[in-house]
Amino acid sequence: MFSVPELIKLRPYQAVAALELSERQAGTYREHLWAEGQAILSTVFVQSITAGARLRVRYLDQSLGEAFHEAMELGGHEVITSSLTSNKTLITRFHNQPTVVCEVIGGSATFGVFISMVDATADADFGFGKTLTFCDAVGTAQVFLPPTAGQKVQGLSVRCSIDQPTSKRLLFSLDGGEKFIKLAPGEAFSLAPRGDLRQIIVKSLADQTSYEVVLNTSS
Repeated sequence: MFSVPELIKLRPYQAVAALELSERQAGTYREHLWAEGQAILSTVFVQSITAGARLRVRYLDQSLGEAFHEAMELGGHEVITSSLTSNKTLITRFHNQPTVVCEVIGGSATFGVFISMVDATADADFGFGKTLTFCDAVGTAQVFLPPTAGQKVQGLSVRCSIDQPTSKRLLFSLDGGEKFIKLAPGEAFSLAPRGDLRQIIVKSLADQTSYEVVLNTSS
């Protein structure tokens, strides 16, 4: 009897752990997604990995040939061989049920895969340009990211780091400081902005607050 895999439902602007942070031995791990949107922003974090081991994370899609083991490559992350490493990528061109495939090769690894449903107007918006990553702490004074306005921001993810007191609050602005969005530790915000956004502003509500920001820029 053909068994239907359990799906992780991912709705617009929702963020979930496709694979929780956990130690996994050598082998292949798959999670099937139900993606209600245009693009998946995917982050792989490796807490630890044994010497000589490799972690490969990629995304597959199927159409009418799923029963015949059809698997179309959508893209994936860089192969990771070192601990305390994060890697981000954007996945597009799927129907609505892509699969994330994680392969631990030659050892074991403690890792997790965190995904968000974001907007994307076209592959070209994200196929070129740069991914800028900022991980730091900020006080009540405004900090501009990037420090100097550069290329147009096509996609962004802002996260208030989880490993800090629950009383911390991160504030960020997409409109030059006119309005600020507030995030508590562990909360994240992802968006494919319209218009001509080239910088965002971050600051804390009171005390020093840690943050993680990823900006995908145009070419």
